Amino acid sequence: MREVTKGRQQKPRRVMIYGVGGVGKSTLAASFPKPLFIDLEHGLKNIDTHSVQVEDYLDFMSMCEELYDDHDYRTIVVDAADQLQQFADAQVAMHAGVSTAKQVDWGKGIDEMVHLFNASLSALAALQQQRNVMIVLIAHAEVSQFKDPRLEPYDRYRPRLHKDLIDPTVEWCDEVLFMNYVQSQKEVKQSRGKTIKTTATGDRQIYTAEAPAWIAKNRCGMPDVIEPTWDSYKQYAFSE
Repeated sequence: MREVTKGRQQKPRRVMIYGVGGVGKSTLAASFPKPLFIDLEHGLKNIDTHSVQVEDYLDFMSMCEELYDDHDYRTIVVDAADQLQQFADAQVAMHAGVSTAKQVDWGKGIDEMVHLFNASLSALAALQQQRNVMIVLIAHAEVSQFKDPRLEPYDRYRPRLHKDLIDPTVEWCDEVLFMNYVQSQKEVKQSRGKTIKTTATGDRQIYTAEAPAWIAKNRCGMPDVIEPTWDSYKQYAFSE
């Protein structure tokens, strides 16, 4: 009989942190254990962390291979996943002699872009297993219309990825964490009636569970909302 394991298995996590611009996604990832940023956007000048810049899709895949060599990093951060998609798109377009992958006939360019992006996730998964490191994907958020067959279409936040990449990437991750500013609403009396005023504080929080207004998930019993800190995350992700 094959070996049977019992109980919850502790292993490095695959995490996506996405959110609105300037909310602190990269700053949060920099607080994870011994992080190395694979910097695709060249925008980490104000964050005190270790990083290496990559210039295109092949350079990214080469960097993944280099990380098989001996090092003491415990978290590999891809900043950002939507830029990695753009690298994959540019790689397809270059080979086809066009400007973007969608210009390739019959949707073949998009199919190839999706294939390349998924290949990069496979490379990261192999790195996770072989080097025992966490993988963190940073992504920007966008608002798009969601068509629920039970309801009228409505808007929701999602990672800024091609629609054919959303579900595979969410499934690939152990946690998908949506980070946003804390907002509140109140009625304001005006001469012509009442209006609703929305305000955002400087406080931030992470949403860990799916809701009509955003995509999120976790596999470790987190509350629906946690503080945007490593300590808040690790007490659930790595609890005994």
